[in-house]
Amino acid sequence: MNSRSIELLQNISMAVCHLGIETPQIVAIGAQSSGKSSVLEQILRRELLPRGVGLVTRCPIVLHIRKSIDGVESVQFDHIEHPVFDFTIAQAEIAKRMAILCGSNKGISETPVVVLVRLNAMLEMTLIDLPGLVKVPSGDQPDDIEARIERIALSYAIKESSVILALINANTDIATNEALKIAKKADPQLKRTLGVVTKMDLMDEGTNCMDILANKHPRLMLGYVGVINRRQQDIADGLSIQDTLSRETAYLKKNSVYCQMYPRIGSEYLIQRLNEIFHNMAIEALPRIRASIRNSICDKSRRLQELEADGVSNDAKTLIMLHLQAVLGIFRDTECTQRVFVKHQSGFLEELKDVFYNNRYASCFDDLNSRLKRSSYLFVPEAVFHDVVRTNIAKMCEMYIGKVDYVVKRMIDEIQSISGPRFEELTAMLNQKVCECIETQHAEINAAVRQYGLIQASHVNVDHPDFDRTRIIEMILRRTSKNEFGLLSMLNSSKGTSYTDNKGFEVKLLKELVTAYLLIVEKEMRNYTNKAVHYYFCNYIIKEGLGIMQGLQIDSSLLMEHPEIVEERNRIKEELNILKNSLQATNNISRHGHQ
Repeated sequence: MNSRSIELLQNISMAVCHLGIETPQIVAIGAQSSGKSSVLEQILRRELLPRGVGLVTRCPIVLHIRKSIDGVESVQFDHIEHPVFDFTIAQAEIAKRMAILCGSNKGISETPVVVLVRLNAMLEMTLIDLPGLVKVPSGDQPDDIEARIERIALSYAIKESSVILALINANTDIATNEALKIAKKADPQLKRTLGVVTKMDLMDEGTNCMDILANKHPRLMLGYVGVINRRQQDIADGLSIQDTLSRETAYLKKNSVYCQMYPRIGSEYLIQRLNEIFHNMAIEALPRIRASIRNSICDKSRRLQELEADGVSNDAKTLIMLHLQAVLGIFRDTECTQRVFVKHQSGFLEELKDVFYNNRYASCFDDLNSRLKRSSYLFVPEAVFHDVVRTNIAKMCEMYIGKVDYVVKRMIDEIQSISGPRFEELTAMLNQKVCECIETQHAEINAAVRQYGLIQASHVNVDHPDFDRTRIIEMILRRTSKNEFGLLSMLNSSKGTSYTDNKGFEVKLLKELVTAYLLIVEKEMRNYTNKAVHYYFCNYIIKEGLGIMQGLQIDSSLLMEHPEIVEERNRIKEELNILKNSLQATNNISRHGHQ
């Protein structure tokens, strides 16, 4: 991949980083005292990052480094319209922005400061400076400051597109290095981790860090590079970054130990290694970036279609018809996801079936003995049978009215769940009007069910083909024990005599006859009520709903789209444009790579 391809990839990275597309980046992780900011400045060769004592970097600083245009170096911030050409001002602006994001004391924030840095004769890459790892909170820092900073570091380091720059103070025990601990969590095999050993010149006399630079334990796939930092005193003395680099080179060449590694040591070598690593990562990442961009284009195109106003008129009649389609979807158990109104499938029809076919009516036989007390018939007198049946039909009718009440409540819940993000106030108004129509029909269907109950009670049809009295009597007789009251003793009793001993038989027989007849009535009432629900609600909405709804006085303000929807649609259009241009750029990279 040539320099032009790297430039194109970096442009893609800057364009799509806020859209969740992972692109190659170098993430610097280290303790407060590790010299992290100094190392990054020596890579940039510019004084740009805030410096000081304690926790200075309090949020991620994302540096998109690009080559300058016409030799003019500049710094461009996301939150400022025009570029900054003075790096001292840019450095102060980063500190100012951090204070806004994190507070004036020592708080931290996950929100990054994003900076586009255009430099002369500089590699193109993305560097991320993270808050320094701390152990003890200070100022207004929360008690869990250590865990919070670690979470921020891991959120960047864990990405497969990240190279982890683990800063290691040469004067500390590498076994307890916090940066390497985080690197192992994010990169268990340490394939993406480059160790940077800092402050080599500050080690005790007679000691060196060659055992670390030898890359033995822990072994990093990308190895270790040793550097010498610009100290705080150097800054106070006015020592420039270039002077620091020159001093570093002189020290490494003269040192009896480190001279053996020169030129594979020092800041210049670190920049060279980062260039190689970034180049290789870019080649490996390109297919994945292209696939991620394509997936994101598909997702956003789908969302845009849901929000798109084109093809859907904003006139009241069209919107009312679309709303009624969503309402009717409740009775058809279909999911309505048209562009304006949304009603997700809820299984309402299945629930309706359960309401009518479960919890069937249980026959009521209050005070049967007193009803049969004056009976002098061999079997149950017809008047008593009719009386018990009618009493139960009335109770059954009330039970089914209760079922209708429940169905209406659920229906209103379903209607109220219809959403219309583009026209929230209009949706609420239409939902409410349909609910009012349902309530009006509620009274109608209850009256109809009661009327049907009266019709059923007005004529007890004992000649119904499904009502087999003979079979029921035979069944009772077969069940009856001869020791209780045999059929022979009943038949031999004198005519017209009240058979007190046989009242138990009569009660059983009456219950069986009534239960059998009520099963027939309930089947018919269940069928009638179920159909009535569709007739009084679904058919009513189909035939009368449109006319009723079009009679509404709809204010023009209700036909205005919700501002958030308009904003989201415009944002997605912009993002799609960025993604499509970025996808085209990845194709250009492929062409440049083969030239």
